[in-house]
Amino acid sequence: NSSTQQHKVCQRVASNPQTHRLLLTGTPIQNNMKELWTLFDWASSGRILGSLKRFLNEYAVPIENGREKNASEWTLKTAERANQKLQSLFKPHF
Repeated sequence: NSSTQQHKVCQRVASNPQTHRLLLTGTPIQNNMKELWTLFDWASSGRILGSLKRFLNEYAVPIENGREKNASEWTLKTAERANQKLQSLFKPHF
């Protein structure tokens, strides 16, 4: 409920750039790329991955297509490039 005092306090804390965030999870990249975006978007206050639409187009779709059983060589290479690029985004921060 957005009118409660607790919600208002959480909003202030979450919007403060000085707030440190700790993320404890299993293996989201093996589960769902959208879940991965949600977790890291929250953890980085939206500064690393950009919009969900951009993330899906640039990283999630190519990586998930590369996981398909009958993926072509081109699809596998595209997935690998997207995966490497995504890892390079995370590396300085996590």
